[in-house]
Amino acid sequence: SANLTVRGVRGEQRINSVSGDVHTEGFGSAIALRTISGDGTITGTGGTAPVSVSSVSGDIDVGNFRGSFEGQSVSGDLKLRLGTTDRLQVETVSGDFDGAAELLPGARVELESISGEMRLALKPPVNAEFDFESFSGELESCFGPAARSKSKYGPGRELRFTQGTGGALVQVETMSGDVKICDR
Repeated sequence: SANLTVRGVRGEQRINSVSGDVHTEGFGSAIALRTISGDGTITGTGGTAPVSVSSVSGDIDVGNFRGSFEGQSVSGDLKLRLGTTDRLQVETVSGDFDGAAELLPGARVELESISGEMRLALKPPVNAEFDFESFSGELESCFGPAARSKSKYGPGRELRFTQGTGGALVQVETMSGDVKICDR
């Protein structure tokens, strides 16, 4: 039940908190942050590092990193600002995801949500294959075609297209949350 601030640690970090907020900075080594009923902030210095976060009833804000990101949230929002990435995986239940990244060739992005909104801004030029599915949420992309119904008589929408030369893969699945992917 106490707040935690970590500064100047240049090595790997594994931080866990219950009922306290966490603020840390990263310099290029792996960071794993787990919170329950507390918010978390990870501020990078522009280095390359794998970052992994998990939150229950707390918001997580991660910025100024390059590298891979893995995030899970239940009843909390995830905000992410990445430079280049080769892997981005996010799962939310009743929480929103708001992210920005530049996809490396061959990058893999997997976004899943039960009832939260998913927003992702991709730095141009965007060269990726997109595969979106939603049971009852709206699917929107600033490039590519419009979403279409999966069935003439039932619920569900889908959107599949290739932007640019392809190479990266962006997969999004949601039950009732809206999805919006754009280039900055």
